[in-house]
Amino acid sequence: MVLGMRRLANTEFLVWPMVPLISIGLLCGCSGAKTQPNSPVATGSVAPVKVIDDPVLRKTLLKAAESLLERKRHTPTPHLVRQLGRRHIDLSARLATPDSTATLAQLRRSVVVIGTLYHCGRCSEWHLGISTGFFITDSGACVTSYHVVDRPETATLVAMTVDGRVHPIREVLAADEAHDLAILQVEGKGFSSLPLGSDPRAGDPVRVLSHPDGRFYTLTAGITSRTFVTHGKAGKATSVEVTAGFAKGSSGAPIIDAQGAVVAVAANTHSVYYDDKENDPSKRRLQMVLKRGSPVSALRRLLSPSGNAGVHRRAHKSPLVSAIRGL
Repeated sequence: MVLGMRRLANTEFLVWPMVPLISIGLLCGCSGAKTQPNSPVATGSVAPVKVIDDPVLRKTLLKAAESLLERKRHTPTPHLVRQLGRRHIDLSARLATPDSTATLAQLRRSVVVIGTLYHCGRCSEWHLGISTGFFITDSGACVTSYHVVDRPETATLVAMTVDGRVHPIREVLAADEAHDLAILQVEGKGFSSLPLGSDPRAGDPVRVLSHPDGRFYTLTAGITSRTFVTHGKAGKATSVEVTAGFAKGSSGAPIIDAQGAVVAVAANTHSVYYDDKENDPSKRRLQMVLKRGSPVSALRRLLSPSGNAGVHRRAHKSPLVSAIRGL
């Protein structure tokens, strides 16, 4: 089971046609699952360590995805790809308020594993590509990256919540290729959503909760580095760079502020080499890896008209390295 990679300069995008794996920067991974549900930590209590078993998660996710496919309880990926042309959905997402806050347990309940079922072309077994998504409504509207869906050669997509429930993805509600965003409808009920905040500013503290290389529910921290314009084949787009770590498998992950509101969506990485023109990859000296995402304002523009109003920018009262309450 091997994956391929598409490069634009040193920006790394995962592609699903299977060629030998070299290194991957965006941000789907080939790899779901049962872990115990998490609950908020009460003030003054000592929380037990939540242990995640990655191989069990992968195995359970693959088995459930195969079952949905066999029972025809799935939407074929080519059908989802045709829906990527939808530009807006009138959807009432949760919006951040000045007193919004979240524990790690609450964040985990809102973040899902996106599994892409595919054949590698070299064997008869099904394989899974792993990406990240998060709910913006309790009724199952889920955000991930456009490139996660835009793989017509795969069979179907599913979403797994932290408690091990695996759900089919029914349709694409809206998408923006330039900003690498897609809003999906996940079948089911009883979901937990994240509030949408405002675009981050340079120096703002951020966190990322994602599944890098199949390391499920990995939390990283950093700051916003800058906001800038990208020029891609789909047109100009506004992007942000952060120092919080993410990698393949993190596509579509929420980049959140210190109170747990979404301020951007993880998209790709860009490797900076000292010997950028060196033809021999083994001689290129890596200097740093830039972590890029799309600002939440781009996501809100897909939610017409309700998604563009009511967001409160909060002044940061805590130090730059302040943590999410309850972590």
